[in-house]
Amino acid sequence: MGRKALDDESDTSEDKYEAYKERGFWEAVWQSFVALVQLGPEFLPRSLSGRVSAFFWGVGILVAISTYTANLAAFLTVRNVDKSITSAEDLLRQTEISYGAIRNYATWASFKTTTTEPYKSLGVVMQANEESTIVDNLQEGLDKMRTEKYALFSDTTELDYHASRKPCDLQTIGRPFWQTGNGMFLPKNSQYTVEFNRAIVAAKERGVFEELDTKWIKSKECSGTDQTELESSVIGLQDMLGVFVLVYGGMALALVVLIGEFIYTCAQDVKKSDAHPKTLTQAAKTRLKRLFSRKKSEGSSNKNKNLNSNISNVP
Repeated sequence: MGRKALDDESDTSEDKYEAYKERGFWEAVWQSFVALVQLGPEFLPRSLSGRVSAFFWGVGILVAISTYTANLAAFLTVRNVDKSITSAEDLLRQTEISYGAIRNYATWASFKTTTTEPYKSLGVVMQANEESTIVDNLQEGLDKMRTEKYALFSDTTELDYHASRKPCDLQTIGRPFWQTGNGMFLPKNSQYTVEFNRAIVAAKERGVFEELDTKWIKSKECSGTDQTELESSVIGLQDMLGVFVLVYGGMALALVVLIGEFIYTCAQDVKKSDAHPKTLTQAAKTRLKRLFSRKKSEGSSNKNKNLNSNISNVP
């Protein structure tokens, strides 16, 4: 009988300890981290303020994970589209996107006369569909690219100029081919030929050509926050601002509810009987003393638990 009584007392003490453990601070922190990976909580808050904070925390996590998942899916989709055509060889191996050139440009003439692959094969395909693939001017080619699945072979400078300007819905892909230099006409055996050559080489070495190319050809209109249709934006802090507002707003609301619950509980203590505090202030002080003395109670509970365990093991 004595041993059974000790075992019952030990079980009761253990139950009280487990009940207190569930209401501990670190257990609440653990539940918050568990919610981040969308696992079910081990226990649910009993108070209204705890439920309010848990609800807004869960909604914030749901929005954050949904935003990340949607952005990841969009990134993978855009990356596949973006890398589906990266060179002239890729155009030759598919039939979904048509391609052509400008009729009066040297590019089209080179396609018809070249013997180098894959440009020879591309020229053969374009000649077979000349009515639908060859355009009369650059503007017609730009309009065709914007309205159809169409790729245009043209001068790199012109394509870079239009691709780097709004509405930012075009892009240049692949590497340049049939590159030719630009020159200046001078009279034959001109005395200025050597000076011009030196000046051009010196300007190239100083990066003047790149500066002019950046200033007049490759605009910054489609850089920074402006994204092309084939680019995927990165989630920034400003995109997740609503989540932080939601979570912090929920925490503020939970704090207000907690204060209201505390005041209501103190008022109930005053109304119970004469043995309880006479005023709301006294009831609040009593409640706060109990709250901060729980740590000592936990320590004594652990000692009693160990003592009961030792006594129960005595034969």
